[in-house]
Amino acid sequence: MSVQSNGAKAERTASTASKAGLLSVLVLQNCACAILVKQSRQHSEHWVPQTGVILQEALKGLASVALAVIGGASLEGALDPRELLRSAVPALLYLVQNNLQYVALAYLEPATYTVTYQLKILSTAVCFVLMLGRRLSVKQWLSLALLVLGVILVQLATLEEGGSSSQGHASGWGRATGLLATVSSAAISGLAGVYTEKILKSSRVTLWVRNVQLAAWSALIGILGLAGTGDLPGVLELGFFHGYNNWIWASAFNNAFGGLLIAAVIKHADNILKNFATSVSIVLTTAVSTQLFGLQITCTFLAGVVFVCYSIFLYGGSRAFPWRAKAS
Repeated sequence: MSVQSNGAKAERTASTASKAGLLSVLVLQNCACAILVKQSRQHSEHWVPQTGVILQEALKGLASVALAVIGGASLEGALDPRELLRSAVPALLYLVQNNLQYVALAYLEPATYTVTYQLKILSTAVCFVLMLGRRLSVKQWLSLALLVLGVILVQLATLEEGGSSSQGHASGWGRATGLLATVSSAAISGLAGVYTEKILKSSRVTLWVRNVQLAAWSALIGILGLAGTGDLPGVLELGFFHGYNNWIWASAFNNAFGGLLIAAVIKHADNILKNFATSVSIVLTTAVSTQLFGLQITCTFLAGVVFVCYSIFLYGGSRAFPWRAKAS
C-alpha cells in the first residue's frame, strides 16, 4: 500500500513540476513576444517587417516537419489538395495578424498592446457562438464585459499620459493607428483560432502536419505580399536579411516557438494554467515596460490590468491555482 502511495505521490510531484515548467515557459514566451517586437521596431529602421513574419513561419514550418517525423506522423496529408485549400484561410488570417502586430507595436508600448490584445478572448467567444453554435454562460458574458471595461481603462490611462515617456512620438493619429491595429489583430486572432479548431476537429490531419501547411501558405502569401506592397524589389536588391539585428532574430525565433508551444499547451495545459500564465505575463510585461519604455503606472492603468486579468479567469471558470492537482 505504501508503495502505491509513494508511486502516486511521485506521479503528482512530476505532474506539478511539469505544469510549473510549462507555466514558466508560457509566461516568458508571452511576455517576450511584445517586448522583442517593440525592440526590433525601435532599434532598426532599415528592414522590412514582412520578412520577419515570413522568417518566423519558415522556422515554424521546418520545426513542425522535424517534430512530425520524430513523432512518426505521416507527411502525406500535408499534400492533400482539399486539406491544403482549407489551410489557406487561417494561414492568410494569421499572416495579417502577425503583420498587424508589428504595426501596433511601432506606436504602442508592450504593456498597453498586451492588455488590449486580450480582446481576442471577446472575438474568439463571438466566433464560437456564430461559427460553432456554442452558448456562453451569464458568467462568461459578464467576464467579457469586464474585459472590455479593463481595456477601455488602459486606453484612458494612455490618453492621460498624453505625449509623455516612450509614446511621445505616437500621440494623436499614432496612438489611434496602434489601437486600430491591435483591435484588428485581436479580432483576426479569434477568427483564425476558431476556424483552425474547426478544421482540426473535422479532419484526420495531425496538428504538426497542419502547422506545416499553415507555415507553407503563410510564407508563400507573405512573399506575394512583398510584391504587392512594392517591397520585393528592395528585398531582392539589398537582401532578405538587410537591416536585421539581434532583436529581430530573437523576435522571429520567439514567435516561431510560440506557434509550436500551442501544441504543448493543447496537450498538457488546462484553462487554469493558460489563464494564470496570461495574467502573469501581463503583469510582467507591464513591469518591464516601466523600466525599458518609460511607462507610467497610474491608478486607471492598474485598475484596467486588474479587470482584464480577473476577466480571463472568470471566462475560463478558473477557481484554483495551476499547480494544484485537479480531482479525478
